Amino acid sequence: ATDSDSPIAQQYRMLRTNLQALMTRPGPKVIAVTSAVHSEGKSVTALNLALTFARQEHLNVVLVDADLRKSSLHAWLGLGERSTGLSTTLLQGGQLNGELVRLKEPPLAILPAGPPVEHPTELLESSNMKRLLATLKAQFDLILIDTPPVLPVADLGSLAAHVDGVLLVVRA
Repeated sequence: ATDSDSPIAQQYRMLRTNLQALMTRPGPKVIAVTSAVHSEGKSVTALNLALTFARQEHLNVVLVDADLRKSSLHAWLGLGERSTGLSTTLLQGGQLNGELVRLKEPPLAILPAGPPVEHPTELLESSNMKRLLATLKAQFDLILIDTPPVLPVADLGSLAAHVDGVLLVVRA
């Protein structure tokens, strides 16, 4: 992510270009990033893809860590454990109250997962999640959501109705 001339950075730019070709409808876009099982690289892909999109001029991007069971974006970004994030936002009505973390370079907003909760599926399918997504759509051009893997849990099914597409990361 930090070396824009590396071969892997070029691969993320190619993925970004391919996704842009699919996004023909005007308006903000919501893309969920998932995998079949843990440890296939979905969070790393979501993060690098968000950074790649954020480097594009005039594109306002937010990355949401919706893996409320086994979040890792905060660790990848060196944010440490967060006392607030998506879980607290959803428990408090779906309104943002300073939970977004903003990177300066590239300009990227991040909504960390926040502290663990007992019933993440119910939170993700709640009206509070719909309210939050509506707020994010009003503020951002692209919303990337790092979700839990699809085989062990039903969380992505709760979000599927609210996204424009799902990117499935598969380890070769």
